[in-house]
Amino acid sequence: MVKNVYFDESGFTGNNLLSKDQPFFSYAAVITDEEESKQFVDYIIQKYSIAAGELKGSTLVNSKRLQPAVDEILNHFRGRMRVVVNEKKYALSGKFFEYIFEPVLAAKSSIFYNLKFHLFISNIMYFSLIAKDEYSELLHSRFEDFSRGKILVNSFIEPVIGTKNSEIMMDIHDFAKHNISIIEEEYEGLEGTGFDKWLLDLTTTSLYNLLCDMSSRFGTLRAICDSSKPLITHQESFNEMIGNDEIVFETYNNKKVPITFKLSEPIILSDSKVTHGIQIADVIAAASIYVLNKKKSKERYHAKWLTHFEDEIFYWQCCVVPTPENLDPKNVNSYLNRYILQEIAERSRKSIPVLDDIEKDIIRISRTLAMVR
Repeated sequence: MVKNVYFDESGFTGNNLLSKDQPFFSYAAVITDEEESKQFVDYIIQKYSIAAGELKGSTLVNSKRLQPAVDEILNHFRGRMRVVVNEKKYALSGKFFEYIFEPVLAAKSSIFYNLKFHLFISNIMYFSLIAKDEYSELLHSRFEDFSRGKILVNSFIEPVIGTKNSEIMMDIHDFAKHNISIIEEEYEGLEGTGFDKWLLDLTTTSLYNLLCDMSSRFGTLRAICDSSKPLITHQESFNEMIGNDEIVFETYNNKKVPITFKLSEPIILSDSKVTHGIQIADVIAAASIYVLNKKKSKERYHAKWLTHFEDEIFYWQCCVVPTPENLDPKNVNSYLNRYILQEIAERSRKSIPVLDDIEKDIIRISRTLAMVR
């Protein structure tokens, strides 16, 4: 039997991931149908005297008078909700790896992914950023502006002057600078496709991951999403799954994760004002961001909801959040990845092909580290 699943977001800032106003972007899914969702929304509006005539998640979760309504929603739809949350600054660090490192390492990317080199780069950039490392702040800002078409490539790779010396950030900058022709090809390949306008947006990936998860749990889906410009651009890419009858899994961090889903028909883009299931999803998305706000920790429902989200609702395998264990000094790979970065940056400076016999150098570095530890 086909299940209706409704989606909405909270914290949307599009390509602006350095936004100070909202550090998180959340995308939520809920299984329901039009009859149930309408009846429940009408019931909540009447019981709590909500004048707007529709449920607005941010209003409900931030109102002590209306928080009991949120609690009712979370209880009623228990077992049918799922959320992917993105820490925006960390997501930007991850995008940096995706668009700066990955095109250069693509031919042998499996080597680097197996060593979790991508997580090392993402985390070292993120934690340097929040520590207010000037070099990291500048790299993130330039990368975001370059990806949004606000600056040209020369401005992206120009020397970093007047900031405190950061050896790791310098290696990252120099890697980008000396491989910029390959990186530019990646960007040029996206021009005119529509995808280039939303390179840093988190909506599409979040929706895709939720569809995979919900389909693996509930089967074939009829997906109804709150309309947005990124989804209008990417809508056709989702519709390739219409009629698919098999869920494919891959192992990620020793867990099987679905990477395909089943759709009964094209994704429906709708307006929350007339689609009650989307209003429910909006409340869930807003609540997921509320529980991540430590300033709210002493409020009545915070601890209860946080436990609920952590235990049942957050789809942790696909949440984009920092993983500091990838920088832990006790983690052998963190040392190895630091020296791998040093090696590929130095190769880039000397115009030596980055991937030539890289396997041998990684083995050499690994053996050297083993002897000195």
